[in-house]
Amino acid sequence: MTREAYELQISTAGAGGESGEGGEGGEGGEGGEGWVQACAGVAETEWSVRGLAAGTAYRARVRAANTRGASGWRSCVFCTKLW
Repeated sequence: MTREAYELQISTAGAGGESGEGGEGGEGGEGGEGWVQACAGVAETEWSVRGLAAGTAYRARVRAANTRGASGWRSCVFCTKLW
């Protein structure tokens, strides 16, 4: 069995790059405009991302990778506290 590792990137809403589902098209490639690496190479499927500003809208995308390659980027949902 091949073990997956996950990569998560975040961006403020309205920043460059697309947040829709799909492969590389429109996603800005590895880093992509406006995207920041939040974590990579982890096996967990839940993360805590520190340093986000309260009340700020963010976008997030995630992909899985294993020895056969990486999946396309997928949008994901998360929440920040308002205070």
